[in-house]
Amino acid sequence: MGPKKDLIALMRDATKKAGLRWGVTTHLARSYSWLQTAYNSDRDGPKKGVPFIKDTPENAEFYHGSHGDRSMKCPKKPSEEWKQEWTDRVTGLIDNYDIDFLYLDGELIMPE
Repeated sequence: MGPKKDLIALMRDATKKAGLRWGVTTHLARSYSWLQTAYNSDRDGPKKGVPFIKDTPENAEFYHGSHGDRSMKCPKKPSEEWKQEWTDRVTGLIDNYDIDFLYLDGELIMPE
């Protein structure tokens, strides 16, 4: 699925070749809660003008599963599994893409 290319590496290489500093951003903390609204916006199928995301096992690879946390600031009670996923993804960006800076769109603290 998708372009079957490492888009982040391609953008990094082009940026560094141009002599620019390289940075990445992640919206994982925000999307964890925001997708809950999408899951509940349309239970029967696409409606005109309404995004449709179905919470199914087939979509689990692309979207956070349904969990009910709709906080707009940061996840209020994320599962240990999701915390580990967040950590692994951010660590992967740092370890694999030689970044100069990292922007996190959300709070770092995830209260218990």
